[in-house]
Amino acid sequence: MIHHYITKYEESGKRYAESWIQINILGMCFCFSRRRIKISEVTE
Repeated sequence: MIHHYITKYEESGKRYAESWIQINILGMCFCFSRRRIKISEVTE
C-alpha cells in the first residue's frame, strides 16, 4: 500500500512541517520523497 503522511511539530523552540510517502510491501516499510520545512512565526 502507498500512504502519504504530513505532520507538524516543534523542536528546540522552532516549528516544522514534514511530509513523506511510505510504501508497505511484504511487511517492510520504505519512505521516500521526505520533505521538511520550517514554519515561520506569524506576528500581528
